[in-house]
Amino acid sequence: MHSVLLLLAIGGLLAGCGWIVAGSGGVVWSMAVGTLSLATVRRAPVDVMLAAIRAGPLSFDDGLRLAAPFTVLCRRAGVSPAPRLRRFYSRLPVAFTLGEGDAATIAVADSVLSGLSTRELCGILAHEIVHLRNGDILMMQLGTVLEGLTRVLSQVGIIVVFFRFVIDASPLTQFPILSIVALAAAPTMVGLLRLALSRAREAEADLEAAELTGDPMSLASALAKLREWQYWRLRQLLPLGPILHLPTLLSDHPPTEERIRRLRQIGGRRLGPR
Repeated sequence: MHSVLLLLAIGGLLAGCGWIVAGSGGVVWSMAVGTLSLATVRRAPVDVMLAAIRAGPLSFDDGLRLAAPFTVLCRRAGVSPAPRLRRFYSRLPVAFTLGEGDAATIAVADSVLSGLSTRELCGILAHEIVHLRNGDILMMQLGTVLEGLTRVLSQVGIIVVFFRFVIDASPLTQFPILSIVALAAAPTMVGLLRLALSRAREAEADLEAAELTGDPMSLASALAKLREWQYWRLRQLLPLGPILHLPTLLSDHPPTEERIRRLRQIGGRRLGPR
């Protein structure tokens, strides 16, 4: 419900921009373009995106150690067919999910595969499987599309409203300052709402992944290692400078410390495969 409300708020801001620019017709057109844009994004071929990051099949050893636990996790989650597993080279320790249905693919960086134990990898994979099961990919695609359209409509709308004021030769006291401010603020507001949506889906995926594996500490341990690697990487880039952290409001993930704390609080008997 929280995620749905955030999406409705994002859609409402887009519709509000459309109404400022062209009244009820602008609302209809903004929703129609949003629907068309989402359909276009969802039809983008997953294999093209995988080719762009040079993703390939898992190595023999990784495939052998992950095949059985991955199958168990997919069966427990009710995800069928099971998504494909692909590896790609990246200095950043990341994993993400692309596509849905037969095209669903979980891509994992080499650094994650080589640096985490099988147990920790099960926590990471369970997190991605939950994203797939819950339709989070669709939610985030919708949020991204609406954010992009709001930015475009905001820029166009400011120009339209300003020139409409000039052409109508309205007195300066009737300058549409509220409309201009609303249009200028809308992209920032939508961006913050989309980040909040992402944080909500990530937090939910953590908790459901812990339930799926029955081993909250597997994901907590993996997150702790990923945090250390990211710090080490930043320290390489800035050996003497201070490492600044983005405020939570500007991040698409909850703070790692908070995620680890929640997983540790769950506790419970470990049911997932080793």
